[in-house]
Amino acid sequence: LNPDAVRAFLDSTHEAYARSVGEDFGDAVPGIFTDEPGLMYRGLGARTQPAIPWTDDFPAYFQARNGYDLRPHLPALFFDAGEFHRVRYDYWRTVTERFVESYSQPVGEWCAAHNLDYTGHYNAEDSLLSQAQWIGAAMPHYPAMHVPGIDKLGRQINAHAGTVLTVKQLDSAVCQLGKRRALCENYGCSGQDFSHTGRKWLGDWAYALGITLNNPHLSLYSMRGERKRDYPQNVFYQQPWWPENPLIADYYTRLSYVLSQGQRVVDILVIHPIGSAWTLYRPGASYAVDRLDRALDDLLLGLMRAQRDFHLGDEMLMEPGGAAEARVTAGGQGPRLDVGEMAYRTVIVPPGVTLARNTVRLLEEFSAAGGVVLALEPCPTLIDGRPADHPALPDAVRVVD
Repeated sequence: LNPDAVRAFLDSTHEAYARSVGEDFGDAVPGIFTDEPGLMYRGLGARTQPAIPWTDDFPAYFQARNGYDLRPHLPALFFDAGEFHRVRYDYWRTVTERFVESYSQPVGEWCAAHNLDYTGHYNAEDSLLSQAQWIGAAMPHYPAMHVPGIDKLGRQINAHAGTVLTVKQLDSAVCQLGKRRALCENYGCSGQDFSHTGRKWLGDWAYALGITLNNPHLSLYSMRGERKRDYPQNVFYQQPWWPENPLIADYYTRLSYVLSQGQRVVDILVIHPIGSAWTLYRPGASYAVDRLDRALDDLLLGLMRAQRDFHLGDEMLMEPGGAAEARVTAGGQGPRLDVGEMAYRTVIVPPGVTLARNTVRLLEEFSAAGGVVLALEPCPTLIDGRPADHPALPDAVRVVD
């Protein structure tokens, strides 16, 4: 959250790379991979003592963005006191904006200026709860990345562990923003004995959800000492099966190329409920956001089981001037909600408590034009975390129990 700290980070790392191997930037060194940046480390101390992200000038930054002094309202971030919905929504959205402005954008701009791709993934992308705690939200960071990515750990697919949300957030942003690839750091924590069959199984699952660049974790120059236990699998020459690795590598090379061509067609947009998570979250009390996560998982898995592809719409990205500014348009087959480079004909509002005011406007325009809007109970009643001066959802919305 501190631009000076980020500048010092770039000076001590990226500038050092430029001095050492800068002549190979854009060629032998195509990009720089960021691994798990976050707002704060939620280690043992954060679990025992409720804590929130902060930096020295944040009160002034917050007041400039929201028009009021946050400091008298700080208890509302930890207790259900006063206008806590409004304060929490404003705080977590503003923290997310500051993270994007202070870290993601400067790193992306530095890479672009040095002929490098900014790639990698952010910490804890897997659920509404973990995103609020660690990074604010995942999708607002993707515009700054040339090759946005995610992480997939372990040798299992947990239906209700947020992994579907993780991939679909990335797929949605990549398509809406017109990025050329969606990267997945794959096979970390899967063990040294993970087979080719397992690698193909996990890789195909990710590709079916929208991944177009399989990034194996990891390739070690040396496996001496603790390195051999560095969240393996190690995919490099030390492995006895290394001569057969092209069986997998060539397959994903071809698949990545094919799935990166053309234009995706996805008809369904699910409004991302991270705003509701901000509104309900307080450190040390996760039950309300856990319920949102379970409801969202049920919806996304239900769409997949019904063979209905979908994207997620991030409310910050969809705002006027946002990287994926949304607008209602008329087409030969009826109204569409255009989000960046994608067009959707059905919008689903998942269970939640609030919507952004711009989203309310878009839903009103879309439904008035004859577009299909579905909402799952409990439906949002707040706008920007505040009691609404009119219904958050238009009358034409079909509410599904």
